[in-house]
Amino acid sequence: MLNVNVTDRRRVVVAVIATLVAVPSLWLVNRSSSGGDIVAATQPTGALDTVLEDPLAPSNPVFLEGPTSPQNPVVVQIGIPSPPAGQRVEGTVVYQRNVGALADTCSSALPFNVTMTVQNLNNGREVTCVNRAPAVLPAGQTLMLSTEQFLTIADLADSPIPAIISWK
Repeated sequence: MLNVNVTDRRRVVVAVIATLVAVPSLWLVNRSSSGGDIVAATQPTGALDTVLEDPLAPSNPVFLEGPTSPQNPVVVQIGIPSPPAGQRVEGTVVYQRNVGALADTCSSALPFNVTMTVQNLNNGREVTCVNRAPAVLPAGQTLMLSTEQFLTIADLADSPIPAIISWK
């Protein structure tokens, strides 16, 4: 015989006994007590004689009113206002956590103590700042905004951004 330990042999014996008891008892419970009478189905009469439509059958096509061809697209002119009068330069803008003591301070090599308008070229958003904090800018950068100001015109992940910087 197979090399099986005592515990596994006992489990097999219990499973066999449970099967030998369960199968005949289920057969006795589920068999018909009337001895197998066969009942014949009859055809319905009266109101039940109506034929129902098949819900999966294809339906008739539906034709909509109106023109059958699409209209030609129309070109719309969009007016973009000119930048404020005065000086302007196109460059790149970065951010830094603390640019100056005041919230509207920015740093640039552009004219000192001048109010500047910075317009993001990617989305058109604008912010104003005052160039009060002289600082060394990264190479190729034109203006440095504080983090709060930068968030009004772009996401921090977009830095550096192309912008138009104008002042009066």
